[in-house]
Amino acid sequence: MTRRPDELAVEVDGLRLAFEEEEEPVLNGLTFEVKKGEAVLVMGPSGSGKSTLAFCLNGIYPHAAEALLDGRVRILGQDVREAQPGELARKAGVVFQDFDSQFCMGKVEDELAFCLENLSVPPEQMDARMDKALAQVGLQAHRRSAIRELSGGQKQKLALACILAMRPELLILDEPVSNLDPFAAESFRSLVRELHARGAFTLLVVDHQPDGWAGWMSRLLVMEPGGTLAYDGDPRGYAELRLAAADKEANGSVPARQSGAAAEIGGEEAARVERPERGALPDAVRTPAPLAAIRTSAPSPPAAAVALPLAAETAAHLAARGLLAPGRPLPLTGEELVRAIVPGCLPAALEAVRGLCAQRSRRQPAGEPVLRLEQGVLRRGRRVILDGVNAAVRRGELLAVAGPNGAGKSTLAGVLGGLLRPDGGRLLLEGRPLARWSEREVRRRIGVVFQNPEHQFVAESVEAELAYSRNRRGVPAAQTAREVDAMLEAFRLAGRRAESPYRLSQGQKRRLSVASMLMDEQSILLCDEPTFGQDRHGTEQLMALLNERVRQGLSVVLITHDMELIHRYADRVLVLVEGSVVFDGPPPSLWDETDGFLASAHLVRPGLFSLIRLLEAAMRENGQEPGGGARPDEQLREVAAWTCAN
Repeated sequence: MTRRPDELAVEVDGLRLAFEEEEEPVLNGLTFEVKKGEAVLVMGPSGSGKSTLAFCLNGIYPHAAEALLDGRVRILGQDVREAQPGELARKAGVVFQDFDSQFCMGKVEDELAFCLENLSVPPEQMDARMDKALAQVGLQAHRRSAIRELSGGQKQKLALACILAMRPELLILDEPVSNLDPFAAESFRSLVRELHARGAFTLLVVDHQPDGWAGWMSRLLVMEPGGTLAYDGDPRGYAELRLAAADKEANGSVPARQSGAAAEIGGEEAARVERPERGALPDAVRTPAPLAAIRTSAPSPPAAAVALPLAAETAAHLAARGLLAPGRPLPLTGEELVRAIVPGCLPAALEAVRGLCAQRSRRQPAGEPVLRLEQGVLRRGRRVILDGVNAAVRRGELLAVAGPNGAGKSTLAGVLGGLLRPDGGRLLLEGRPLARWSEREVRRRIGVVFQNPEHQFVAESVEAELAYSRNRRGVPAAQTAREVDAMLEAFRLAGRRAESPYRLSQGQKRRLSVASMLMDEQSILLCDEPTFGQDRHGTEQLMALLNERVRQGLSVVLITHDMELIHRYADRVLVLVEGSVVFDGPPPSLWDETDGFLASAHLVRPGLFSLIRLLEAAMRENGQEPGGGARPDEQLREVAAWTCAN
């Protein structure tokens, strides 16, 4: 259907972007429209051009950064090439994935004031707009703080506050919750949904994770490597296509008996779901891995790079057992999933989800501590960042560190890695105080993957970055070349070997920073948000490599906001709140803590655990006691057998 120009917020026609004449384009022939008031989710594998597209929509390309741009981009009726950057800033606001690059000033309130001054906002209006924006993101107490004192997550919130203060008509969020703790991420998504529902702006969100977005977004754009569009349509329709294709691949054909959750798409359904013009879906869409494979520690194939909502994946498994009511739309949220279950089948559905939730078999007990912080204290001025922290890293263990933004997690990693000297307490490496080790000896034993990958780069090319540590250690050149080639292939960077690390996408930069540390042979690896900016395939691949190090008896410390990773991979989890340890134990014990405790630590249970809570609540509403003495019927025994087999 042709829409009038005044109905459109975004018009993209034949957009092609490259950085050099002889290079492959980052974006290649993109064409789509976004109506005013729409909420659009943009997904795709890491490096497919999602962030580049966002920069085209607010004029960074071609006005602020050099690029070869063809095609047309219009924002609210104005051609991006013809508009002045200041005009575009009033229309389209972007929160960057790399939030540090967005700041110009030293203090929080100065940054906000700078944004408003550029829009010529009267001084008497500034205070109110600044206070409102900071309140919306929960940073009221930091108005006079130095930006350098904020945690990564707090900086990301500040970047959003700056855009909200400017009141744009088009809001573009590039991985907006990737650096937020789970509690803050849920609150942020709820805030954005509430603001959008008021008609405040047209919304375009770039994210690798559909949960929290797909259930209320009206459109989904899926990009593929090479900067082309693989899918443009309803989020539910995309999930249906993916699940039907996965079922067909697993069984040889699409089964006749399916609920609406996984029905073969044909007839009216096929007409409703928009598809690429050339007909066939790309591999990243066509052949996803089954849920059972996704939840193992083995890397997922590239086809699974684009994640599906957890509720949709779970619904496909329940539908295969006849537990979903026929004819219902595919659930995209936990609440929709509960409503879609056949009346009377809640107990069977609960057991099925519990089976999916079973944690991987545990490793052998971890060995002795190889790194120990005792009563660690660190201050910045009058502020206490770490307050009497006790933390032990054991041989052959993956220790996860979680907690709110600003709790001191990255600071703890800096102390454990010997990069920050504590003001109190002592740090022991293999039983000896760290001060008794030379810097060279420490670096041979402890590797650190920084939160910001650019802080880690030392070479001019991807290939040289990977070879750097091996060359310094005198490893033969032929051996180093073989190892570099293997790492480039493993981390999907083979086509970027000669490129500057700073020219990579954010996800590719993160993969390179981790790969360069894995080239070394340190017995302890400290990883600060290593899966930031990664698609699902990249995350699975990275975690499989880290998991293998642990199986070999090495130690990994994983700082993360991803509760799914903690549940699936961690042997132990340390929770920090305001610089103090409030929990130290295995993940299952953490999920058993009260809702109040988890909320105080800004944590949420992994998705399947949350589904279990919803199912249990639904059973109680029906007068059934979850997990009680009700004798299972034949269907429940069938589901129990199935969950054991899977």
